[in-house]
This record gives sequence, structure tokens and C-alpha cells, in this order.
Amino acid sequence: MAFVGEWGVGRVLTSGVDGRSTSGHKSEWLSVVERDPSGRSISTRSPRRLRASQAGDRQVRLRVLDGGTLKIGAYPAFAYNPERRARPTFGEVRVEAVNPAPSAARWWLRFPAEQIHIPPVAAYFLPLSLLCIEVRPRELQGTFNPADGAAELDLDATFQAVLLQRWVFASVSVRTHLSTAATQCDCGRHQSRATGQRLTTAAPRQYRGTLAGLACVPRTGQRFTDAFLALPHIALARFPVELTLMEAVSRNRIAPDSK
Repeated sequence: MAFVGEWGVGRVLTSGVDGRSTSGHKSEWLSVVERDPSGRSISTRSPRRLRASQAGDRQVRLRVLDGGTLKIGAYPAFAYNPERRARPTFGEVRVEAVNPAPSAARWWLRFPAEQIHIPPVAAYFLPLSLLCIEVRPRELQGTFNPADGAAELDLDATFQAVLLQRWVFASVSVRTHLSTAATQCDCGRHQSRATGQRLTTAAPRQYRGTLAGLACVPRTGQRFTDAFLALPHIALARFPVELTLMEAVSRNRIAPDSK
């Protein structure tokens, strides 16, 4: 739920046979969207499979801006401002379009965990770090529709907290659905609601809005951690984000179909 200032880069391509999405597979039947020298879009169906790491000829960059909020369990909410600390992260992020017009299509986003840099979330009293939380992502993927600005992302991550730079809490596994729409969560006797904001055009091929998400954090089995965070409890994330469709970076390389 705590994210990098710049998540990564992805690629745009059209989805599988007869325009149906094939998201979720390691390789798909795809039609490649390319541009000729005059700038016209050309859609050519490929009779072979494309590797996910090679598919597409355009990229997308997702950044989390300052002004976010992160809250876990009974602990007070953190202000999350990653822009000053995050380094750029470029990787094999994948974006799929449902038709040959990327500007009007739904994009399928996938961010490999190893390519995501997440600054830790920390609370300080003078120079002393009271509580520091490291977030280790395992999966981040979802969709974005430029036509109406709706975005939905699913994050699977583990949280590791350190108190006073000395006591290490048990790691907490969290699965969160981040959305530009309203979301709610029931976790035992705890209930909460959060609302995002649809992404709007900030510049050519660039969109800004807010993602909000809630998750039920279960007990860890470590008494100190469970008592300190009052688990099970709700985790809240609300972050301003920027999504940018980049220029083409390379031509597609088509891989032979593998058995």
C-alpha cells in the first residue's frame, strides 16, 4: 500500500483472439499496434505468441505523488510523501489495450514485484524513528480506462514493522484492492469506507487522480504484533497518482510459440 514515486514502465498491445482479453496467462495470442512513418496506427495479427516481457511497443509510467495516507490497524495514520525519496523504476510492466486504439481502450496493467521500489513509511519524533514500515510487494496488477478515468489495481504485499529501530514485528500479509471509486471493508467489529477520485487528463497522454483501498489485516500469531496493532484490523491506503502513456521505445520481437 505504500508505493514508489515512479512505479515503472509498461507496454501497450491489443488483446488476443477475436479481441477477447487473455490477461492472466504468461503468453497470449496478440495483435500488435504499430505506427507507420506517417503516424497512422497499424494493427497486425500475429499467428505466434508474444512473451510478456517482449510484448507491445509503447510504455506506461505510474507514479505515486505526495499527499497520500497510510493506516494499519489501531496505529495512527501516516502521511505518505514518496516523491522526494523514490528513485525511478523501469521494468517489464505490461499494459494491454482491448482494441487497436490505445487512447480509447482499457489498459491491463501488471507491475513485476522485482521492478518496484517502495520507500519505507516512517514516523519520527525529532531525529528518532518511532516506527518504520517496509513494504515488500509480491504482485500489483489491474486496469485503467482512459475514456472514463476509472482505475482498479490489486496489490499483494507483506509489511514489516520495526519499533524504535530495535524491535521487529512479525510480517503482515495484506491483499488490497485499490480503486478510483468508493470501497468499503468489514473486518470483525471494525468497518471503514474510502473513496478515490477518477483520473483526469493532466497533459497529453497523462492522467492524474486518487486511488483508495482497504484491506482486512489478519492476526500474525505473534502476540506483541497482534496487540500493538489490535489485529485483526483494517488497513487503509489513499494515494494521489499519475499515469503517463510513454512514447514508443522499441519494435516488438516475436517469440516462437512454445509447447
